[in-house]
Amino acid sequence: MSVAIPVNLEIEYHEKRGRSPVDRHGRPAQKNAVKDDKKKKKRRWCIIIILIIIIIILATLGGVFGSRAAKSSSSVTTSSNTTVSNEAPIVTFTVQPTVAPVTLPGTTYLTTRTATVTFTTTPTPTPASTTATPSATPLSPALQSCLTQFQLSAPSNPLSYPCGTCASLVATLPNDLAPGFVASPTDPNTGGVSAGQLLQFCSLQTVFLASANSSSGSVNPLTSVGWMNNADPCSGWSGVTCDSTGRVTQLLMTFPAVPQTLSEGSMSGMVGMQMLQITGNGLVPTGSIPQSLLQLSNLVTLHLQTTGLAALPDNAFDALKALQQLTLAGNSNLGKTLPSSVTELPLTSLIVNGQDLQTDLTALLTSSAAFVTSLQTLDLSGNSLSSSLPSTLSAFTSLTDLNLSSNNLSSLPSMLPSSLKVLDMHQNSELKGTLPSQVCTMGLQSCDFKDTAVTASSCGVCMFGAS
Repeated sequence: MSVAIPVNLEIEYHEKRGRSPVDRHGRPAQKNAVKDDKKKKKRRWCIIIILIIIIIILATLGGVFGSRAAKSSSSVTTSSNTTVSNEAPIVTFTVQPTVAPVTLPGTTYLTTRTATVTFTTTPTPTPASTTATPSATPLSPALQSCLTQFQLSAPSNPLSYPCGTCASLVATLPNDLAPGFVASPTDPNTGGVSAGQLLQFCSLQTVFLASANSSSGSVNPLTSVGWMNNADPCSGWSGVTCDSTGRVTQLLMTFPAVPQTLSEGSMSGMVGMQMLQITGNGLVPTGSIPQSLLQLSNLVTLHLQTTGLAALPDNAFDALKALQQLTLAGNSNLGKTLPSSVTELPLTSLIVNGQDLQTDLTALLTSSAAFVTSLQTLDLSGNSLSSSLPSTLSAFTSLTDLNLSSNNLSSLPSMLPSSLKVLDMHQNSELKGTLPSQVCTMGLQSCDFKDTAVTASSCGVCMFGAS
């Protein structure tokens, strides 16, 4: 940018030509006039020079203050990441005198001399600085092939997709279905293919291939409920529920449409799973519970019923920090004790029935501070519990449903939680004594003491005697 400021200074002086009368001292007036003109000329040129100096000083000061203002102001950033800084201007001065005659009426001739001062400001160019954009990580040919096949071939022929080869390769990519995922400029360009959905599909393909009747040569029972009709489990696959992002959040499977075994690959891609419910026939699924299932950190509900799954390790629930509802029912091979890690969970519902459970009930109910405030439903019916109910049970302030039927319990505590609405103690033949009066006045909606030796003359809704 350049700015031109013209400054015109006109100095007029008279040069009288011809004869002039003498002055009052008798000297020729013309000589005196010439002297006066010379003095005036010098004086006016001095004024011109002074004004020029003043202009230079003002222009210089303006440049200094302009530089400071430019440094204090924010830089201008273009959309292409190029920054231009405002610097102090360079000031250039040009002084050019001109002479032009002007004639006025009378015998006096005037000559006007004009001094023109021009200065321009030129900004100092600043080299543009650019910020490099991080480039995406390149894909290997094998990985690129896996993504391309999933996009082009899997939708029409999902069973032909090579999950056995591709799942491990795609697992190296950022999983866009993982909770809290944030995309990065350095993430590989997958060409619009969701790595999370591909891994999710491969997990369910593994479940499909391990379905209960797949080895007998008959039609896979999962086929009849829509599985593998396409490559999108959120589109018509029975028992599969997804959220708005295409993440599978619930998987409900009931015999015969269940896998024979649960392999590691069957759950490794289900990062968004919140509810898993598997109901077998007492024999299948069989084998060990895969570690990938026990790493589903977003799992809220786990329901395993009448399966042939083997015993859980003691640290089985260490990673399931979000688990709130746990149901283990009729799993004959699952063991007679509960993993100690279950007491560290903020459970609202614990249902373990038909397991021949022989856990120390007192230890179970007193070893967890989380249970005391969170537990609402406790169902340990159909086991082999033989101890007494601990007195600390009264501290469970959120407990509304308590079912300890079909055990070998021997006595009741003097106080039960005042929050109780349902109390089922039937078929505890060793349970004796008189029912505490507090039980009869606590506002129970259901109360069953049939097939016990507990007696009471009248106790609200509670039922006694033989079934």
